[in-house]
Amino acid sequence: MRRSSVGIFGTTVVVVVVLAACGGHSPHASVTTVTPSSPLAPTVTSAPSTTSAAAAGSLAPTTSAVIAIGDPCLVGRWVSRAISYDTPVAGTAGEHTTGEAGAVVIYTADGSETEDYTDSLPLVTTSKYVNQSVTLRGIVKWQVHASNGHYVQTGPPQPITVTTTNATGSHAATTMQNPASADYVCTATTLSPKGGAVSGVLDRS
Repeated sequence: MRRSSVGIFGTTVVVVVVLAACGGHSPHASVTTVTPSSPLAPTVTSAPSTTSAAAAGSLAPTTSAVIAIGDPCLVGRWVSRAISYDTPVAGTAGEHTTGEAGAVVIYTADGSETEDYTDSLPLVTTSKYVNQSVTLRGIVKWQVHASNGHYVQTGPPQPITVTTTNATGSHAATTMQNPASADYVCTATTLSPKGGAVSGVLDRS
């Protein structure tokens, strides 16, 4: 049975394939990754300039500084409250997944992003047939550019440890997390994905 779990912000999907125990077969799990959307080439946004009258008949232009990350609202340390999403399953009410509170993401003005799963709580999936949890561990780093509510990660795939726990026991594997892109809403205090299947909130800390 195929399972999906989502990293911080819903940007990367980790697919855990669980071969369930049926008819005495020995169960095991394998892990792979898929990216929900292909990364787009970062676009450079020119900062708008404003003018004010310095004296009669003259104008003194002032220009906002352009930073590498693009959107200065992202800069800072963010902590996940939790994320959640639903997965349709034929013939059932589907699966509900929630968790990953405590995961941390840090953005800096130079365009670096660090995702830290050290203290992240498990993602727990419940359905008619399966109850399981998926715990992510590791630190993942990207370059990121954001503008107009859309951000793009770039960089080589990063290793992360995924531990799946269900009725058959715990199964750990190292998989590669891929860069991705997503829409978002950023305020002075919160950061959240926009659109798509994943909902959640990160708090500025």
